[in-house]
Amino acid sequence: MKGAQLSIVSWQRASMQTLLSVLLLSCIAISLSVQAEARPDLLWVAQNNAVFGFSKADNSIVVEIPNLQRTVREVAPDIERDRLWVYSDQGLLAFNLAGEFQQITPFTTSDANTARLEVNPNDGSVWLTAGRRLFVFNQNGVELRRFTFQQTVSGISVDIV
Repeated sequence: MKGAQLSIVSWQRASMQTLLSVLLLSCIAISLSVQAEARPDLLWVAQNNAVFGFSKADNSIVVEIPNLQRTVREVAPDIERDRLWVYSDQGLLAFNLAGEFQQITPFTTSDANTARLEVNPNDGSVWLTAGRRLFVFNQNGVELRRFTFQQTVSGISVDIV
């Protein structure tokens, strides 16, 4: 009888461990699903002194960063790091994707009207062109290097490998 009781106890323990494993995996799956739903597919729009996260699914404004009291030139999201980079006439601003201010890197250039901004999703580096110059910042907004071209840069795109 004792052997049968041990078998039942062992079976119950194994069943409990399996049940806990299934519950844990279910919770992780639900959490990932909620996180995916919480981050809608947005188009980020810069407009004079504001930035908007525009939902492509239902044509509504989901995130609004109004009244920045500076002219917004360019905007680029970094989804991997929950960052939204905004280039303005007073510098490189960082917000989280909910629109909450995080930091400013004071930075100006006389060619702000030609500015283009990109983020490399692999490492979070921020690439900014203005006029004939290219500036590279790390994921924390610290300038790493700059380069001057012979002619005005009219576009920029990060090639991801």
